[in-house]
Amino acid sequence: MKNLKLIQFGTIPLEYYKGILIHDREGLHGQVMELIKKYLPPPASVLDMGAGEGAFSLRLIDHGYNVDACDVDTKQFKTKNIAITFIDLHQNFTNNFQKKYDGLIALEVIEHLYNPWQFIQQCVTLVKPGGIIVLTTPNVTSFLSRYVFLRSGVFEHFLDDESLKYGHINPLTGKELEIIFQKNELEIIYKGSGGTLPLVHFPNWRIISKFTLWRNIMLPFFYLFMKGDKHGWCLIYIVRVKK
Repeated sequence: MKNLKLIQFGTIPLEYYKGILIHDREGLHGQVMELIKKYLPPPASVLDMGAGEGAFSLRLIDHGYNVDACDVDTKQFKTKNIAITFIDLHQNFTNNFQKKYDGLIALEVIEHLYNPWQFIQQCVTLVKPGGIIVLTTPNVTSFLSRYVFLRSGVFEHFLDDESLKYGHINPLTGKELEIIFQKNELEIIYKGSGGTLPLVHFPNWRIISKFTLWRNIMLPFFYLFMKGDKHGWCLIYIVRVKK
């Protein structure tokens, strides 16, 4: 279980790729890249949805892929020599593109959208028959999120105003995602967890809150009895479009 870290002291470190900040959990981009190489070898054409500053787009280029990117904020995109298209994923966006791709990447995107069903339906139209869609989203059924929900009635990643400011508005379980895939005739060819998630975590060793104390006492016990998608900061799916 490479996404399970037994103990973490201090905050989870930020990651960069060639100087570009990765706005995702530690280890996620590297893990997803290895999966893409396995299921969609270069030099396939790829569309990076919600590309942000462009860290993953640049990683794809470096591994030999032909990459286009899109985001609602194109000014933040820092990767040169890649076409970046303005796109509002809340709207109908299929007409923004004049071609279909071998693969479509949506890392930590779908939880920001009003209508995940519509988003997946539109993604399917942009991918060639037999091509793949790679999707990640926060794991609201992780062992941490289950504990947070037990205490507060709200999922981790969607807990407070900071989450809302960051744009997290739509918590999706693996079960719901799999129903969406099934209804759109998408074949799940990979399912896993991504991003390190420590079982015992002391963000600040000098100041230990009641939440931190009880989290570290109770979680290891509850963890043993949990089933299902309990590992990882996020869920990773790779699905194949019908030929």
